[in-house]
Amino acid sequence: MRNPFRPEASRKYIDLIRDASTNWANWDPSLKLEVGGDSNYMKPGDFGVVDSKTGKFEKHDSIYTNKQTAAIAKPYRPLRGEKKEYKHVVSVNVRSSDFHINPEVDLAGIAEASVKTQWEFETSRGAVLIMHEPRTLYVPGELLQNLARSGVDCLRGKSLITEVLSCPSYAMYLSAGSKECVKIALVASVPAIPPGISAGGGVGMGWWGSRHNGIFEHAHSPIANFFPLYSMKTLKDKLRRRGASPVDASEETLTPTRVREEYERDNLTMEPNSGVAACEKPE
Repeated sequence: MRNPFRPEASRKYIDLIRDASTNWANWDPSLKLEVGGDSNYMKPGDFGVVDSKTGKFEKHDSIYTNKQTAAIAKPYRPLRGEKKEYKHVVSVNVRSSDFHINPEVDLAGIAEASVKTQWEFETSRGAVLIMHEPRTLYVPGELLQNLARSGVDCLRGKSLITEVLSCPSYAMYLSAGSKECVKIALVASVPAIPPGISAGGGVGMGWWGSRHNGIFEHAHSPIANFFPLYSMKTLKDKLRRRGASPVDASEETLTPTRVREEYERDNLTMEPNSGVAACEKPE
């Protein structure tokens, strides 16, 4: 079960992941967005604002349904990137080390684990996000260029989700600010833990975690209905008028020139996934 919601913890986790990847993180990757009584998962094209205390995205509408933008967006449906085997994002004050398990822990399931990781944390807080079989869905660059030129009122002062990463399985860890070594693995079956050996509350849903002092959240599903990461930009051109409030400097700003560059990048690869560290599955 998810730990009681703590705004300061969610904001810290989101900031650490953003600094490491340039992407925004979801504190609760399974959470649906509530708009006008409807509940839907996060999708590219959603726009809204970010709660400054929690870092949570609050959806107002979608460019695919809003009356001002639907006609512009209709020819450009979101594009799907290639599925990856494994990705992780690690904050700068955390390092990876070789995976070793205590002999007292039953290795059934862990020896054959599809993902085995070990992380060294220092006294400053750190964060790790691990995703199994992630895939991106993103807004075509040409659509962003057209929106940047359109000057529509509905996007003024709003943040636009341009890319969403989904996966069927994830694990996230936020350290408590103490020096520790934390092991995280994705197992086919939950290993048995002998009496006296603590799993730190990290066993279940296919993920195993060693003893830890921080917040460990994880989930596993047959389908990719978790959304741990997303990219968000603020369109800036005709939308900015004299006297308008400045755009949040923590968000990327798109001008027609920058959109054109991103569009060219999109045509070179089906998965523009800038900043998210990819790696091979551990031995």
